[in-house]
Amino acid sequence: MSQHNNCELLCDFMKKRSQNKKTITRQCYKNRWFVIDSNFLSYYDGTPMKRGTKKGAISLEKIHVVEEVENLSLDQLINVLQIVYEEYGECYTLYIVADTSKQRETWISTIRHECLKKNASFYLKYHPGVWTKSLKKYKCCDQIDRNAPGCKLSFIERHDEVPARLNKVPTRHPDVSESSNEKIYVAIYDYSPYDKQDLQLTTGERYEILNDSNEHWWLARTNEGRKATFHPTM
Repeated sequence: MSQHNNCELLCDFMKKRSQNKKTITRQCYKNRWFVIDSNFLSYYDGTPMKRGTKKGAISLEKIHVVEEVENLSLDQLINVLQIVYEEYGECYTLYIVADTSKQRETWISTIRHECLKKNASFYLKYHPGVWTKSLKKYKCCDQIDRNAPGCKLSFIERHDEVPARLNKVPTRHPDVSESSNEKIYVAIYDYSPYDKQDLQLTTGERYEILNDSNEHWWLARTNEGRKATFHPTM
């Protein structure tokens, strides 16, 4: 993993499959630098030692799917993640080949996290397999329509993916009146987040909720003044 500046949340050198936006484009794989910040997932050409020219960027608020691809489903490759996004009214799928399963998990978690903060509209289902041109169908469900709805619940619907967060819930502190504009909560359980960027909760500590407009992620401030997000469950 490459070092990155304060604006970049994650930066890695991985493989990208061509998206065939143009009919003359051959399907192939190219090494790219992938960078995510709070607004875009961008990719650059270059070498493992040096980043080159930007080749493309995807707006996080336009992303609809961030999921794993079944191992060996895409050209017999493993550790592949897929990103379905919208661009100029058309939907495209970006396939990224990570070096390890851990790297794939990190990228999926980070992209989802940032997309949720941008209120991205995630699909409720996705295809864990790929649509193959030779078979003219999806490997995961035999759907012959390339634009057919997904056959598996996406992470936004899979409640089993956030078991720790479901039990680590802040509750409204009794010292705060209902008429107060402040939203102060106290943690009733300790909680260590999966992502170090998220808020760690400590039993008995108070947290001021600064933004609860997103049902999946709230922005809170600790007594020490640190601001971070966490997954609420009421």
